[in-house]
Amino acid sequence: MIHISSVFDKNYLALAIALVDSIKRTYGEDFEFHCLCLDDESLKVIGENFPQAITYKCSELEDEELRSAKKDRPYNEYCWTLASWFSNYLLTRLEMPHIIYIDADIWFVDDSKDFFKECLDKSVGIMRHRHIPPGHPDGGYNVGVVSFRNDKVGIRTLSWWKDAVLKKEPRDLATCGDQKFLEAFPNIAKTENIKILDENFSYGAPWTYRLYGWSNFFNTGKVLWGDKEQPLVFVHFSRIGINTETKEVTNVTDPQFSVHTLNDGVFSIPEVAWLYYQYRDTVLKVIQDYKLYAK
Repeated sequence: MIHISSVFDKNYLALAIALVDSIKRTYGEDFEFHCLCLDDESLKVIGENFPQAITYKCSELEDEELRSAKKDRPYNEYCWTLASWFSNYLLTRLEMPHIIYIDADIWFVDDSKDFFKECLDKSVGIMRHRHIPPGHPDGGYNVGVVSFRNDKVGIRTLSWWKDAVLKKEPRDLATCGDQKFLEAFPNIAKTENIKILDENFSYGAPWTYRLYGWSNFFNTGKVLWGDKEQPLVFVHFSRIGINTETKEVTNVTDPQFSVHTLNDGVFSIPEVAWLYYQYRDTVLKVIQDYKLYAK
């Protein structure tokens, strides 16, 4: 059994449900989905409909450090604080054998069994941004999927991450929420204890589409990254918006992504457009089936 954690509120509820369904479709049902639900609607819908889900209320789990952090930062920054804090809570307080943290706006499109196996291959798992190297203010690694085993190295690294995000220290790594702190992991965990999760797998995101060759995707489910042909296991639908009335995908990017998306040109790649249409239809069906966001 694998143990997955995620953090979301009602604004990401439909995406979180799509995430759970995609794991069931590509992996099977032998997993636990530990959800830190930031409002009652998310808690109710997830808790009542998904046997794999174990729900938690932030107000029940907050300690003094987290309550203090909640007071001194905007809501979005507080949410960024919770990924490491909640994962650490599960690993150290509830003694889970491992934790695979996944952002709610991720959707698995291909068989994920081998990918999740690699998440647990070493004490710590992180994935590269691919479009920028370590040293960039946004960080060389992406926080969409991060994994930790319950061993000395995994606990030490996760505890350091939690404390660094809470304290926003060291300052030179506090430039992109909780994300750039991942650059310190190779020093804390030592490189030999870290699995680079995108070594054998590719993932889609607004910042990676332009890097890939897509010619074989519809036939094989694989993309070409440099000289590597890799299965596209999941898509990170960062900054996506879906208009429930017009059924249009909106706000799939923002000005900070424009250079990476070629001014949104990557969304016209047929294979990328197809992925967004599939996700749009999935999310709209979730909204309809679970009667979400009803006025």
